[in-house]
Amino acid sequence: MMRVIAGTARGKNLAALPGEDVTRPTINRVKEAMFSSVQFSVPGARVLDLFAGSGQLGIEALSRGAKRCVFLDASREAIQIVLANCKTAGVFAQSRVIPDDAFHFLATTQEEFDLALLDPPYHHGTVAKALPRLAAHMAPGGVVLCETELDAELPQADLVALSLPGTPETLHMFDAARLARCKQGAILLNVGRGSTVDCLALADAVHSGHLFGAALDVTDPEPLPSDHPLWNEPNVIITPHISGRFSLAKTLDNIVEIFIHNLKLYAAGQPVDNQVSRTTHYVSGGSGGQRLVCGMP
Repeated sequence: MMRVIAGTARGKNLAALPGEDVTRPTINRVKEAMFSSVQFSVPGARVLDLFAGSGQLGIEALSRGAKRCVFLDASREAIQIVLANCKTAGVFAQSRVIPDDAFHFLATTQEEFDLALLDPPYHHGTVAKALPRLAAHMAPGGVVLCETELDAELPQADLVALSLPGTPETLHMFDAARLARCKQGAILLNVGRGSTVDCLALADAVHSGHLFGAALDVTDPEPLPSDHPLWNEPNVIITPHISGRFSLAKTLDNIVEIFIHNLKLYAAGQPVDNQVSRTTHYVSGGSGGQRLVCGMP
């Protein structure tokens, strides 16, 4: 069951059409990661949900304070779901729901957006086709968030940046087979958890010249043994798990703002935002089942 994660509509259940050929709902942990990356850009934003499906991404933006959202989908059945979900979430007044082809809309609209959300059907190269057309409708400093299948992007990516938690699902996500799918001469950057990359396979990929190099703030194992082959690769930079600092002053400001926001919710006896499940290691998609915990469990 899909739910709104945060904001005025937090915990509201949303409907979706069955079958991924019409809609493929974004799972909660991906949705939370998307919105965490633009947390301070959403309030007051003009939003476009270009391949709306169920409308859950645009609704999440409205729930978090966006000014308005245009929902677009070519499927009439999906449009009916979007309309119903907007009413359920109490954001219908800030919504405009349009049954139209995405490329026709981008070719004819004069509207400008601060935030665009794209989750198109996979395996059709739709994002690559849509981005150049979408660029003309983005406000200065606007943000575009796209959801695509991982392996389709790897052969085109010059830099692959990982910021993943360590879970059973992400263990050696980048193994020898996936590293082989990366573009020749690409660079791998890992600032998440070392267990997401098979470091022996990475050493082989760099040594063979398939990858140009890597920058690793985390390794598996950690610390990396002194005889590990990665130490012998001149194009590999390894730092001792210190990347989580404040290279930008705004980073610290954002952290403080998140803390103050959650402290006010906690003081009011309300569920705090961005709660991480101790079972899944991702942000919980529930409606407040966990609370801010002080001290050891």
